[in-house]
Amino acid sequence: MNPEEIYIRQFKDCDLFGLIELLNDLENQELVGGSLEPMNEAEVLNWLNLKRSDEGTNIFAIICQDEFAGYVLITSIDRINGHAVFGINISRLFQGKGVGAIAMKHVHDFCKDSLSLRKLVLYVREDNQRAISLYKRLGYKSVGSLLNHIKANESYIANNVMEVFL
Repeated sequence: MNPEEIYIRQFKDCDLFGLIELLNDLENQELVGGSLEPMNEAEVLNWLNLKRSDEGTNIFAIICQDEFAGYVLITSIDRINGHAVFGINISRLFQGKGVGAIAMKHVHDFCKDSLSLRKLVLYVREDNQRAISLYKRLGYKSVGSLLNHIKANESYIANNVMEVFL
């Protein structure tokens, strides 16, 4: 995958179909800790507009070869203390191809240069080993775990907390 063909930008109307598809991929949503209820177009648009209207949140579409590949979310932005919570959701079509790593590097640059943040924190299910491996490669360190935090089938699993200094 050519790194120049992967970038983040503000959401456009043409991204809505890809977002609807991504947010309705319940298997993928389960891994990122998202909603497990199907969402129609109006609900997805409402979700997106809530994110865009929140002053403490930035949301960007990830574009790969001119296609919607997912989104990144920077939320709970604390400018005084210089940190925020980071999230990423990649369409399965683009997983395992380096898209997430490149998008995250763009987010790190944006957070450092445009938001003057010094640290990002993220939450990841303990069973999402592919994501954990990516985060570690990008310098994230494990700083704790919320035990028995996420319901998975008939039991509960931990939600790991990781952070990176920018």
